[in-house]
Amino acid sequence: MSLDESPAVHTATSKDGTQIVASVQGQGPPLVLLHAGLGDAELDWRMALPLLREDFRCYLVSYRRRGRSGDNPDLTPPRLMEDVVAIVESIGEPVTLAAPSGGGMAVLAAAARCEAINGVAVYEPIVFEALGEEEGHALEQAYQRMADTAAEDCLVDAAKDWIAFFANDREWAQLDAIGYFDGAARYVPVLLEEIRQAMNAEGPGPTDPAVLRNIRAPVLLLQGTDSPLALYRDGVRHVAEHVSDTQVQTLDGLGHFGSWVEPAPVVEALRHFANTASPRN
Repeated sequence: MSLDESPAVHTATSKDGTQIVASVQGQGPPLVLLHAGLGDAELDWRMALPLLREDFRCYLVSYRRRGRSGDNPDLTPPRLMEDVVAIVESIGEPVTLAAPSGGGMAVLAAAARCEAINGVAVYEPIVFEALGEEEGHALEQAYQRMADTAAEDCLVDAAKDWIAFFANDREWAQLDAIGYFDGAARYVPVLLEEIRQAMNAEGPGPTDPAVLRNIRAPVLLLQGTDSPLALYRDGVRHVAEHVSDTQVQTLDGLGHFGSWVEPAPVVEALRHFANTASPRN
């Protein structure tokens, strides 16, 4: 199947009644792919999908208010985690979960609750518990710049400014060249609202140690050597310290957006992990 053909569609109903939609491509064991903070699954995995669908039946899952999933004003972390669980449980067989960056929070939280998971692979998950004071302040400033630019109805520029905080210069240029910012700009208001609701949410977050300790499936933690922020390495370390079965793999030459723009090493690591992870007891 080419990327221009219409994929099969798989739907599930989240706990609060919101319809969650995944496009399905490929043949093989099920691999559930979630997106990061700004895009949707088909945008974020576009470059990697031709490689992944050779070995897996890929479910590209987008949260509520993204992709073809339903609308709902509740964008708190528990609801987004429930969206992931709904898709996983509806597939009817054990799956491997994978997500980069901010999507790593939801798949880790889902793995803490869901039995039907063989393994979880996350590429440099964003972990707010690991955020230092200086980087936390810089992140708040990046959020405010995005909000201010979006208020001027310059959504593409807002997307570019936001990603510039997380990316190295080379991969930012690569994302620009493939039109990523044009595609993701429509989700800037959604991301702003997700962050606002997450900041005001009560209870433990998705990467709280108490949540992570409930994960029994094996977890693969991927990180790149060329990622610019200490937050990424500290986040990987935080997850590894609190999940009982983890392996950490460093991919040479990749930045935070490696799975977007240079996916071959990420796909190879994911393929090996998914083929060797055993079902959870």
